[in-house]
Amino acid sequence: MENQDKIINQLVAEGRCAVDTPLTESEMENFDKFYRVFLNKKLEDKLSLLKSILLVRRGDLRQYIEYAALFQNRYEGLIPAKQRDLLLSFPFVCKEVYNLIFSCMETYGEAGKTVVDLTKEQVSDHLDRTEMFRIDLDTLLGATNAIVPESKQMLEEYFANSNKGSEERSFKFCLIILVDHPMVSILPHTERNNTLAIAKVREYLEQTFGERFEENPVEFFVVGGGYIRREGEKIMIGGRSNIFDPLFADINKPLSELYSSQFLTLKYQLVEQILRLEFPDGDFVINTNSGKSSALSPIITPTITLS
Repeated sequence: MENQDKIINQLVAEGRCAVDTPLTESEMENFDKFYRVFLNKKLEDKLSLLKSILLVRRGDLRQYIEYAALFQNRYEGLIPAKQRDLLLSFPFVCKEVYNLIFSCMETYGEAGKTVVDLTKEQVSDHLDRTEMFRIDLDTLLGATNAIVPESKQMLEEYFANSNKGSEERSFKFCLIILVDHPMVSILPHTERNNTLAIAKVREYLEQTFGERFEENPVEFFVVGGGYIRREGEKIMIGGRSNIFDPLFADINKPLSELYSSQFLTLKYQLVEQILRLEFPDGDFVINTNSGKSSALSPIITPTITLS
């Protein structure tokens, strides 16, 4: 209990939700089964992996990833392979599907073809509606920028003032995915309230969508964050977000190490890809010096152990 209290205190001190506890190797085993077996996704799939990591990182959604792995046979019988990607459309879809499956079982019992057919019909209807929402949102997002305009202006000014001395500030970035559209929001490195980056994206979408903003479900996959700073003629991308990057209870365990490393790699690659498209003349470099004991790694401090 004392160790758990220490963990919660640290999470709160970092501005995290107290239920977003560090991921154990056992939880990563369930996640791996959900991601690579049930969803049939590859480690190199940037958007799918980053969105999936968000689902297991969040304590309020993690259990629904575990349920999908633990009851995989049931899920496979109810959700055809071609529809499983819809579970990554919006953060709460996995929870909604779980509630449909087990509320139906609780009401009508688990046995019998009628119950299975009824459950399958309800899940299918829900996923069909999810796909429609996803298509509508995709259409709206087609007119948006990958970098919030206010953020792009700040970066333009920053990149243009390359002759300034070491007193020049750097920036924090927050990477957000809506459906399959990644977006980057920027804050000055002195800003302590990192959630303002999300507020900027929401405000930008409200202005862009107009009245249609309220008509569509807008749920963010808040992937993670880091820094963008100039070092000489190069623009470095690196770091982590104390609030939004996942934490791992034991980074030395195989799956924790695998997904921690892959998360960082794909997060930086996606941000670099967006920056290169928006600033084709920039010389962007990913900081790869993020060893296991580095502050750049999304790990819990080694002095804290899970009970």
